[in-house]
Amino acid sequence: MIYGSVSIKGSYHDNNQDSVYSGICNDYYVLVVSDGLGSKNNSKQGSQAVCDSIKEVVKNLDLTESKINENEIIRKVHNKWLYKLRNHEINQSYATVLACIITPFEIIALRLGDGFLSIITKEENLVLYDKKENYFENETDCMYEDLDLDKWEIKKIKNNKLLGVIACSDGIAVSNNYEEDYLSFSKELINSYKFDEKHEIEYDMKNWISNWAGSDDKTIAFIIKEGEKTDG
Repeated sequence: MIYGSVSIKGSYHDNNQDSVYSGICNDYYVLVVSDGLGSKNNSKQGSQAVCDSIKEVVKNLDLTESKINENEIIRKVHNKWLYKLRNHEINQSYATVLACIITPFEIIALRLGDGFLSIITKEENLVLYDKKENYFENETDCMYEDLDLDKWEIKKIKNNKLLGVIACSDGIAVSNNYEEDYLSFSKELINSYKFDEKHEIEYDMKNWISNWAGSDDKTIAFIIKEGEKTDG
C-alpha cells in the first residue's frame, strides 16, 4: 500500500487548523483527517489531539480479534481526546473526525462532521459525508465535551480486494454533496496514482490542491494499493 497526505493552509486562517495522519499503527493501516472549527481559538490543538488519540487507541487494539466494537473505539478516542486537552479550554478545541482503520478482517470507517471519506474496493464502495439534512450549510457535528454516539456515522465493509481510501477536509469541495461525485473523484485519484511513489503523489497533489478554489484549509489523505506493473 502507498500512504500519505497533503495539508495546505488556506487564506481564511492565520494557521492551518486541519490535522492529518496516514500510516501504520499496530499492523493496521490508519487514516485520519480532522478539521478544527474555525471559530475556536484552540482548534489546531483540538484537531491534532483527534489524530493522536485515534493512533493511540489503534495501537492497543487486539489484532487477534475478528470483531471490533466500533462504539468502544469511539469512547476510548473521546476519553483520550479530553485528557490530551485537559490544560486547554475544551470549548475552544472542537474538531471534526474522518477516520478509517483497515484490519485483517474488515475496514472500519468513522465520521463526525463534514468532509468526506471514500473506500473503494473491487467488490464494494463506501462513502461517508455530511449530508446536511438537519443543518445549515455552515453547521456541522464535532468532538466536544460530551460524547454523543448518535452523531457519529459508523460503517464497515469486508477487507476484500481494497483498491484505496481517500479522505478530504471540507476545504476540498468536489461536489454539491452528491455521493456519485465523491466516488468518481476518489476512483480517479486512485487510478491516477497507483503506479507512483509516495513522494511523487504528494508533490503532484500539493500542486493542484494549492490552486483549488476556496479560502479554507485543504487536506487530503490517501491509502492506495499499488498497481501491477507489466513489461513492455
